Amino acid sequence: MSYIKAIVTMKDYRLFMNMESGSVVIVDLSVKLNTMKYKELADERMFRSARTDGD
Repeated sequence: MSYIKAIVTMKDYRLFMNMESGSVVIVDLSVKLNTMKYKELADERMFRSARTDGD
């Protein structure tokens, strides 16, 4: 399993993630903001505070 090494928030509610394996992943969360699980991220300040607890 590959872990998230670093995360950077991008415009339009996207996350840029560097994985421990060296892979890069971009996740678009904009389509999830109307769901219960992700609705708090619609607040841009909350979204921009995204961090990883990885090394």
